[in-house]
Amino acid sequence: MESIDAILDTIIYENEQNHYAVALFSETKTYHTFTAAGTIRDVQEDIEYNLTGQYIVHPKYGMQFQIQTAIKKLPTNEKQIIRFLCSDKFSGIGKKTATDIYQTLGDNCLEQISKDASILNQVSSLNAKKRKIIQEGIQEFSSFNESYIQLMKYGLSDHKIELLEKQYENPLEVIEKNCFQPFY
Repeated sequence: MESIDAILDTIIYENEQNHYAVALFSETKTYHTFTAAGTIRDVQEDIEYNLTGQYIVHPKYGMQFQIQTAIKKLPTNEKQIIRFLCSDKFSGIGKKTATDIYQTLGDNCLEQISKDASILNQVSSLNAKKRKIIQEGIQEFSSFNESYIQLMKYGLSDHKIELLEKQYENPLEVIEKNCFQPFY
């Protein structure tokens, strides 16, 4: 099993029903581009992922990275941060506001905000409503990833996690309280 940090450059194919995707990625350290295929939940371009899996030779499409897990990482460069903050997950946050946040707080601004949201007080163009939208959006992003990672550590497949999410508001809490409950 191999682990690669890479930015999703282009979505080649996506099945929204089962989250299967084929995409072109660029490794963050070497800039090596490669094709990867597998389950990627809420697939997005210009987002960095930590991919685990292995390289295989597909009989029809050639060499590709077969994804076992794809975990989103908070963006860390200007273009990605601005695009992330302008996404539909941050209603009312436009390019100007996102740029102000980046210029005030720098490359690791999203990580700083996730650790201590009061840092947003340094951005003079933000009102209380926008600070709350940004804080909640980053918390939602981080908690989704943490829950997903923990459920994967328990040995649950992506399909089973999706079934649990449809049935329970907080599947991780249900599993930790009574691991047999979801399977009655």
